[in-house]
Amino acid sequence: SPVSFSNPILWHRGQNLVGSGEPRRTSQGVYQSFFHWFSDHSNPGRDDIAQ
Repeated sequence: SPVSFSNPILWHRGQNLVGSGEPRRTSQGVYQSFFHWFSDHSNPGRDDIAQ
């Protein structure tokens, strides 16, 4: 079973790029930022790079 972990990013006040916003939709599908992807460990098997 795949495992995913990373060190938490300690953001400066007002500089958090993850935020609580929803991933954006583009013409090519749903886009999430690198920082959101980096800190999301909910389903590591879904990550193509991890396989």
